[in-house]
Amino acid sequence: MLTHLLGQDITTLAEKISAYRNARSAHGHDASTGTVSLMLHAYIGEDLETVKSEVRTPFREYLRSAISLEREAALGGGVISGGKHMSVEEIARNHMDELLDLAFERYFRTSALMGTPHSCIDFVRKLEEIGVNEIACLIDFGLPTERVLQGMRHLDLLREACSSTAASQAAETALQEFAAEL
Repeated sequence: MLTHLLGQDITTLAEKISAYRNARSAHGHDASTGTVSLMLHAYIGEDLETVKSEVRTPFREYLRSAISLEREAALGGGVISGGKHMSVEEIARNHMDELLDLAFERYFRTSALMGTPHSCIDFVRKLEEIGVNEIACLIDFGLPTERVLQGMRHLDLLREACSSTAASQAAETALQEFAAEL
């Protein structure tokens, strides 16, 4: 299952993952198998405020371009993401900037891996708790290539910290199951 946090929060995502696992079980499949991959925009650095200032402008412009694509779909008679209909009227520039500011803050706080390894680890653990198996990091939202590559080192530190936790928990569970069998 490939999913995202566009138009949904973690609680809604958890409900959908649960429904996915239940549907697997209802159709004769092991509910614990099947990979849930979550796409998240990602940029990890050393300092939270520095990361926020580095990603703000490129990510807002990325969001602006996404809104333009949605508007073109609506003008062509289509439906925008999530099945919502969009008015063909132009959004006033000051409203667009306010919308982009709000969207950026939401993504930065609750819907992306933007920050430091330390600031993102609880978010990753929460995603793991609700059943996300892997995170597909979307790193192409407008940062210069050099910055993206530098951020990969910090993203790897986050991956390592979370993988160690998961591996440790899996090992502990396996030991407990083995001990119970004795």
